[in-house]
Amino acid sequence: MYRIFKTSFLQASDDDEKGLLADLLGDYGDARAIPILRRYLAELLADPQPAESECARVAGAVRRLGGGTEDLFLTVF
Repeated sequence: MYRIFKTSFLQASDDDEKGLLADLLGDYGDARAIPILRRYLAELLADPQPAESECARVAGAVRRLGGGTEDLFLTVF
């Protein structure tokens, strides 16, 4: 299942779809997804006006997996 979620996440082009897949990865509970989700969160935060709801959704998935996101938010705010 992890590989299916990961592959789908990496191939998704729509932010809403990526957000849903980030939630699924977070709920699935495989910590191998942390680097992928953190990279995506960093991309979202690089936008001059990041979508707060998507950032919160991805950050929540990272935290559910046991990862941290504070360092990413510090570079933006």
